[in-house]
This record gives sequence, structure tokens and C-alpha cells, in this order.
Amino acid sequence: MSFSISSQDIKNSGIVTETISPLMPPSQSDNNNFTTLNNNQEINLFLEKLENSDTKAMNFPGLNKSQNENISKSDVIIFNEDNISKEVNVFNDNYSDQLLKEFSNNNVNFDNLSENKLDTNENSEIFEPQFSSIPNVNTSQLASVKISSLGLEDTLFLPNEIIIWNDVSFERALYLLEKINFKINSSVLKELLNEVLSISQDPPTGETSLEIKFINKKLELIANLYQLEILYKLIDLLPDDTIFDHWRALRVEHLLLKGEFESDNFACKIVNDIPVDNEDEFWKKAQIFCQIILGNEDDAIFDAELLRASGSQDNNFFNLLYAMIGQNEDFIIEEDKLELLHIIMMDQIRNIIPSEFIFKTPQSNYPILLNIENIQPEAKSFLIDNLVENQIISKTETQFYYDIIGDNFLDINEGFQNIDINLGPQLRADLWKTVNNYTGENNLNNYILNLINIEANNGRPIQSLKLFSEFLILPEKETDPNYSTIKDIKLIDKIYNNPIESFDVEDSFILNLLSLMPNKEININMLLKYNIEDLIPILDLFNISIKEGDYIELYLKKNKTFESVESNVLLKLALKKASEENNILEALTIQSLLIKDLNISLISSNTVYEIVKSLNSFGLTEISRDFTREWIVSKIITNITEDYSK
Repeated sequence: MSFSISSQDIKNSGIVTETISPLMPPSQSDNNNFTTLNNNQEINLFLEKLENSDTKAMNFPGLNKSQNENISKSDVIIFNEDNISKEVNVFNDNYSDQLLKEFSNNNVNFDNLSENKLDTNENSEIFEPQFSSIPNVNTSQLASVKISSLGLEDTLFLPNEIIIWNDVSFERALYLLEKINFKINSSVLKELLNEVLSISQDPPTGETSLEIKFINKKLELIANLYQLEILYKLIDLLPDDTIFDHWRALRVEHLLLKGEFESDNFACKIVNDIPVDNEDEFWKKAQIFCQIILGNEDDAIFDAELLRASGSQDNNFFNLLYAMIGQNEDFIIEEDKLELLHIIMMDQIRNIIPSEFIFKTPQSNYPILLNIENIQPEAKSFLIDNLVENQIISKTETQFYYDIIGDNFLDINEGFQNIDINLGPQLRADLWKTVNNYTGENNLNNYILNLINIEANNGRPIQSLKLFSEFLILPEKETDPNYSTIKDIKLIDKIYNNPIESFDVEDSFILNLLSLMPNKEININMLLKYNIEDLIPILDLFNISIKEGDYIELYLKKNKTFESVESNVLLKLALKKASEENNILEALTIQSLLIKDLNISLISSNTVYEIVKSLNSFGLTEISRDFTREWIVSKIITNITEDYSK
């Protein structure tokens, strides 16, 4: 069988019809045909010319080989990155131009190819295709993506099958988001809450007019949880709508506060991408600032004068702008009108930032404000203290800043005197630096144990454990009254800050307890020793059994009790209902209200029991273990250091 095709020649002078035999697979063809083709001088000459035509545009490694020796040096173009021209006509002969046109798809017309026969002359055969060479594609209108489903894909804690907003209306979702207590003293529950707020899922149901308020509230909570990197990713996903300008403005301010070349460029790119018709004054000021830091002072001054002429009353901005270009060194800052952009400009000219602004700015800005060098020590200690309390800053970073702002000449006896009354941000830094550099003969153990107990009662048992346990010196004799306490504190610190799996070789009560793994047995006498026997019902939730004793005798032997605050029974009933209905956001809201702002060691065992039971019902067993472990460590540290309290 054969078929015919039509093609125009180069000069468009007529139609040439050619009959072509069908191609056969190599396995069915005569090998001699391929030998003949390989030896065909005309074909080889064409291929050589084609290859040479490519070498005009590129400097191939094979350029100096024998087959290319017939090319003159004037035909070869060598790319020089230091001398780039806008246009290079590498095909300077008609043959190459015609060849490109011949191979161009512009001369191919697929219109109605599957429906119409090809017209040829009387000597041509008719080719009637049996099927179209272009597949049929059904199209339909894509559903619009809702802003309220914006989020990230990766999860750390939540099971893949969990659905957050199922059968939850926008009204109910907003109500719960408004009631969530983001100040809870549990870093574990905060991490879980952040993931619930940041992952992408189908949005709530109902009236979509509330979805802007919904996404804004989620972003606000993520910011209040200090999850700035997550916040930045979500801001970058927001649509280009002026209703989200305040988030993009915050993104730009935080980038500029980092004070790095790459972050400055990224910030200014965001600023330059804002439409020129945007009337928000912030973007005009940010653009002027970007012109300054990029060296375009004349343009910046011109735009600043236009902005002032348009009615802008931001005297701080204009004063700082002219100070940046050296035209105004004597100016007054209106502290009550300070904005983050002003702080950025003040940092550029090495001006000290007023502490009052730091104290008033939203706490979500605290981590990024640490990048500013020109902050007074009291303001910097205030920032660090807040981040330590919320466990946002690492131990290494805390030690780095404490070493900078801590007092190097503090008398240790004077420093530890009345710390239960005077302990604050600066004294914490002073005490750490004093202990870290101490070379005296006095035994620091009692001082440090007293400090850890005070911090535990301030809601910072785990933070103080990280910062000060390494300075405790284990006595040589086990009969020393501090031996058992110091040994326990060092072991708890080691276990809590390292993977449990790495301690498989060791066998101790504290390790078995903190592992919270099933099928273990805990001696009740040990629970009594640490005054945590109210943990027994919670251990049952992890399938951990208790080696029992005489409960009456044990009760009568108890010589002290641990007072804890009991939570509202109505909230516990609400938590049970939310767990049964598989509503995780409602459950998290209730859990945050149950804990309130209590020091974690003061949360009652009954409340912990209800929270763990609820988390387990959602398949969050590892989260419930982490939360319980956090509570146990806080209680033990508080209890075993109680005798050292003055």
C-alpha cells in the first residue's frame, strides 16, 4: 500500500505530488538498504552541512575536528558574556533560511484533517485517514479555588484522613477561632494548634462572605503563636487583593528587619509588584525606602516630595528619609506614631530604638525585632525573656544573647538574694552569665535548685531545666542530701531533650515513666515518692499497669498533698461531645480553655486525663504522649525542688 502527500516548494511555484512507500520496521527491511543509505554521498553531505549550520550558533567541542575544517573563522560565533548584543543573525545565507522555513511547523495545517480528504491531481492516490491524529479532549469549567482553603500540604502530627472543617459552618469556625486561648503554657498543644490552622483542607460550609474574615483570623492566630516561617509561606500564597495588603506589608517589614541583602531584594520585589494605582500610603513609602537602599537617591527624593505634596503627614518618615541621605541630622521622633518601617529606617542610620516602642509592638514581631542591633539592653532582655517563656527561642540562641546582655560583674550572693521577688528579664540574663562564668569555691547547687524551683512555680520548669541543669554538680557521695535530686534533674533533662529511643539500654523508673510506652509496669511507691500518684488514671490510657500496694496504708503515709486547680465540669462535657463528634477544632478550643493561663504543673490530673483521652480519640497518640510527658516533667521538677525554696 502507498499514499500521497502534497507539499509546496520553496518558490511556491506549484504542487509537487510524490508517492511514498510505507516504512517498514528494521526487522522486516533489508539490511543492505541501510548500508546503501550509509554510503550515500549526497545524504552524508547534507547531514554534514546541517551539522555545520548548527556550529554557527554554538561553539561545540567538536568544532576543531576534521569534518569542520572547511568552516572559516568568520562563520563561528563565540559567546562572550561580557559583550552581549540584543540580536545576532547567525543565519546569513538564503539556503539556511529556506531550510528553516521548510522544516517549520508554520507550513503545516491540521484544520479538519480528520474530516476532509486531501485534494491531489489525477495521478495521485487518495489518502483517507481512519482516525484523527489529534485526540479529542472534553473540556469543562474548573471550579474556582476558595481563598478559605489556602494552606500548606505537609503535616507533622495530624493523620492524613482527619478532616478539620467537615460540617462546620463559617460562623461556628469563626466563633471557635475567636475563643481559642493561644497563650496556653503547653508547647505541644501550641504546635498541634498551629498545624490545624495552617494545613490546606476543604473550607467550612455556608456563607462564603465570611471566608476573608476566616482566613485573616487563622493568619492572626498563627502570628500570635510565633510561627513566622509558616505565616510567611501562607502570605506568599495570598491572592493579589488589596484586602490582604496588611499581611503583605508585614511580610515586607519583616524582610527588611532581617537586614540582609537577599531579604532586602525580596522585600523590594514585593513592593515593586504592587500596582501603581494602589492608594495605600505604606507602599509609596516602602518604594521610596527601597530606592534609597538600592542607591537611587534622586528618584527617592523626587517621589518623597510628591508624597508630601499629596498630603502625607508622616513626619517620622520624612525626617528619617533625609537623615538617611545626610540632609538632616537634627530631628525629633514622635514615639507615639512609630511604625515598623520607621524602626527599619532608624536601624539604617544606627539610631537607638526607643524601648517604649518595643514594649508596645505586637508580640508576633518579637522574634524578628531581635535582628535589630540598636536596641537598648532592657528592651532586648524583654524580647528574649518573652521568647524563652513561650519556648520560641532555642537554648543556644538564649545563651548567646544572655552572654551579650548579662552583667559580668554581678556578685553571686547578691544576685541570688531575694530572687523570688526580684526575678525578671535582666536578672535572668545576669544570673545565667554569673553562673556560667563562676570560678569560685562556693557550691552552686543550692542556689541553682532554688532558682529552678522558683522558675517552675513561675511556669518555666522546662526552660530553667534546659538553661541551668548543666551547672549542677552531682555530689560524690550518695548520702549527700542533694544527690538524688540532682541525679533526677540531670536524667530528666537528658531524657526530655533527646529521643526516647536512644535510652533503650538504660532501665530506670523515670525513663520507663517518661517513655509512656504500653505494656510496662510502674511501681506505685515510686509515684508516691515524686508525689504524682494522681497520674495513675492517665497511665491507664497508655495501657501502662500499676504494681499495686495497700492503698489505705499508702494514703495514710502521705505527708503532703499537691494542690491543683480543678477545671469546669461543663467544659469537660463539651470536650467529650467534641471528641465523640470528631470535631478537632472544637476539641482544641475547649482544651485551651481548660488549661487557661495556668502553670502547666498546676493543671489537675483530671484535666490532663480528659485532654489525653480526647487526643487519643483523634488518633493523636504521639501528641498525647508528648503533652503528658511535658506535664509529668513540670510536676516532678516542681515537686523535687520544693524543699530548696526559701
